[in-house]
Amino acid sequence: MADVKLIVTDLDGTLIGSMNAFPAYEEFRDRLATYRAKYGTVWVACTGRSLRSFLHFFAPMETLNLAPEYVIIKHAYIYRLTRFGYRPHYAWNFFVRYHIWSSKLYMREALNQWHRMITGMSDGVSTVYHRRNRLCLRFSTEDAAEAAARMLTEKAKEFKHLRVYQYLQEVDIRTVPFTKGLALGELADRLGINALHVLAIGNGHNDISMLDGSVAKLTGCPLNAEVDVMATVHRSKGHIATKKVLEGVVEILDAYLEGKVSSELPEWWAPNKEQKNPRSTQRAMGHPKKKGKRRPKTVAAGWLVVLIAYAVLLVFASFGLVPFSGRILKPFMWMMEIMQRIMVWLT
Repeated sequence: MADVKLIVTDLDGTLIGSMNAFPAYEEFRDRLATYRAKYGTVWVACTGRSLRSFLHFFAPMETLNLAPEYVIIKHAYIYRLTRFGYRPHYAWNFFVRYHIWSSKLYMREALNQWHRMITGMSDGVSTVYHRRNRLCLRFSTEDAAEAAARMLTEKAKEFKHLRVYQYLQEVDIRTVPFTKGLALGELADRLGINALHVLAIGNGHNDISMLDGSVAKLTGCPLNAEVDVMATVHRSKGHIATKKVLEGVVEILDAYLEGKVSSELPEWWAPNKEQKNPRSTQRAMGHPKKKGKRRPKTVAAGWLVVLIAYAVLLVFASFGLVPFSGRILKPFMWMMEIMQRIMVWLT
């Protein structure tokens, strides 16, 4: 029986995922109550949703007394439940925002370099898609794809948020949110809880950073977990449930309570390289590419900030308090001259 001080659960695909799973929430509540009574366990919900979306989902759960003491939103930002609602961990949230921003800059350049390198090395390579945060290449043979996957996996080690997957003749490089593990580690440190007493449960690629055994020594995943997630839980000797979504979560909690943890992979499990790439298959079936929504309000706000900044700079330049004051004033003087000519013409 494990001494669990902190339970961290993913939301979508782990607690949410089936319309008929609602009765299992009562079982989940009862298991949490057992852990809290035995070990004083703290529950954390970890999700890619915004705080507003999370609160909207959990509002009906209040009737079942289901409210996590902490929530990690957008894969990274920590909020604590107080009598005034959930309040942010300001210092951490500022740090992780900068960390994510800087990582994205390096990641985009890396994908561009790898694309040029691989396509320049062989004529038998075609680009399935190349985006700012994703690159998929198709090779002439599976052996060539496997060799490329090995090389790119080695290069991707310095990027925590990049993962390389091989599907038959395709190599798919995708960004995977890596900050769940960072946020969980920070929260456990703040609470003074050792990784030996942390249980993490998730189903998706964005949960791998908290399921690899580095920040939580106790791990688990439901039966609907991704192939790579199951492999990660298997390596960390966690419990791979025989049930899906919330029922699987209850099974994991029972397994650690009863000391019956099983890391056995399902009979149907197979590594990605023996399967088709589900993402490129969707494209081949004619699924339209999602277009990003324009955000006119955001653009307008950006231009307003630029204009305000220039106005402040003009004030300083008019008194000669900044370098190149003359050059800064020139556009303004030209605009004033044009306005004067227009006024003369109108009168």
